[in-house]
Amino acid sequence: MRNFVRLTTISLAFFSVAAGAQTLPVGNLQHDGPATPEQLALVVPVTGSLATTATAEVRYRSVGAASWTEAHPLFRIRPEYSTNPAVGSVSDDFAWTIIDLTPGTSYDVEVTVSSGSTTVTRSATFTTRALPPAAGPANKTVAAGSSANQVQSAFDGLQPGDVLQFENGTYTVNNLELTRSGTPGQPIYIRGESRNGVILSDTSGTILRILEADDVVVENLTLRGRGSDGPLSDLQPGVYGGGFGNGSSRNTIRNVTITGVDKGIVFYDEVSQAVVYDNTIVGNNQWNAQFLGDNRTWDDDGINLPGFGNVAFNN
Repeated sequence: MRNFVRLTTISLAFFSVAAGAQTLPVGNLQHDGPATPEQLALVVPVTGSLATTATAEVRYRSVGAASWTEAHPLFRIRPEYSTNPAVGSVSDDFAWTIIDLTPGTSYDVEVTVSSGSTTVTRSATFTTRALPPAAGPANKTVAAGSSANQVQSAFDGLQPGDVLQFENGTYTVNNLELTRSGTPGQPIYIRGESRNGVILSDTSGTILRILEADDVVVENLTLRGRGSDGPLSDLQPGVYGGGFGNGSSRNTIRNVTITGVDKGIVFYDEVSQAVVYDNTIVGNNQWNAQFLGDNRTWDDDGINLPGFGNVAFNN
């Protein structure tokens, strides 16, 4: 199974072999899909006939470090054992992932492919994705006691680089929608004065919809739902994205508490490079015999991020 993670920075270097020495039919070391903060997804294509006993050992180090760390060997993808996909084909590759890396850090990676007594080494430098920096001072404020319409108006007026901060208080909202985008260099920040002190409450359904909005950071606040299990036709999500055929890119949800909902953070169209971390999500169901005896929980969900380059951790 290939992890869809694309490189942001790459430099290639190849170890030569002596004249007349044997080589192996493998291509360049590549990174697969958009970059994520803590992983490198590696691919080495097999370009010709190569024994199935061939192996691909991996080591890595942060750029400038003296010592190397051994990683998990790459896995051989075997097209002959794969079902043909509806689109495209299954390629003969070595592929696997290096995990537990540091965000925003460049790593030298070496993959040594061996078959019998012949070895070939491919090397490259890849950079993990940096997490969005801390928000700067707020340039826009939602005052305590603001109505649902006033909150929505503040969202509708957001521009790249804005930091919108809620003052401490409880805000009753009604299917709050975010349709404004930042940029990679100037994300939009929506944050609370304090995580427990700012509560966006919606007992009617979705608390926050993210609709085709890119480069937004939602952080440091609480989303509170109805607090009781809804019928199958009532989604009750904390954060809901998509549903109109278009996804979003590079959105971050962090340090948020979501409670009293049937779904935590769910997207229903392809999204890319979403980062969801350090959140607490508390659902409505007790997971006892009463709840498990019928199908009332079938559509409940915690975090759902379809697409490419997305990552969720520490939730």
